[in-house]
Amino acid sequence: MRIFLLFLLAIVLINTSVKAQETNNSSGLVWGLRLGMNWATIKSDFDDGLSARTSGVIGVFTRHKLNNSFLVQPEINYTLKGGSSQLPPGFIIRDYRLSFDFFEFPVLLRYNFGSTSEDRFKPDVFLGPFLAFRLSSTLEAKDISNSEVTIKEVKSNDYGLAFGTSMGFKIDNVDILIELRYSLSLTSFDENIAQPDLKNAKFRVFSISTGFVIN
Repeated sequence: MRIFLLFLLAIVLINTSVKAQETNNSSGLVWGLRLGMNWATIKSDFDDGLSARTSGVIGVFTRHKLNNSFLVQPEINYTLKGGSSQLPPGFIIRDYRLSFDFFEFPVLLRYNFGSTSEDRFKPDVFLGPFLAFRLSSTLEAKDISNSEVTIKEVKSNDYGLAFGTSMGFKIDNVDILIELRYSLSLTSFDENIAQPDLKNAKFRVFSISTGFVIN
């Protein structure tokens, strides 16, 4: 329920921005939505890292045109991260899954190769920082039933960089989007953890998403 209410608030705020745009068409402000799949893992000082967790992402965003080639895109995303691992004999928990849910706030600078709002095909590339706030974190031993527990001794926030490329396909006043994105955390989620394969552990997420932009 809390997640639903926060997304409802985000949509209301974006709708307010769109209405403001209607009174000032020169603002260049548009809005959109993205929905996709994450292949998330955790990289650490342990050579092999963790196996990927297949999960999802949903988000809303606005765009503000800077000039003919560049625009800024602030976003609000609900994204799932984590990974799984199988350790050698001798560890208390050998086969486990880590799951983290975040609200993530990227601010992306997009370069659109000079395409205009009237172009039918609109490729672009993007890069920008993100700040994320943890909603939940759990650990589950995959070989033990009903073993999911909440992890409290982890950081409540995360930050890093996101970059990638996308293609827009114009249909009337809507652009249908296909996007490839890679996000990497620049800070460990727990620097004091005893588990050797989680020492200095950072999130890595590859996403494929689709969505739309209303121009």
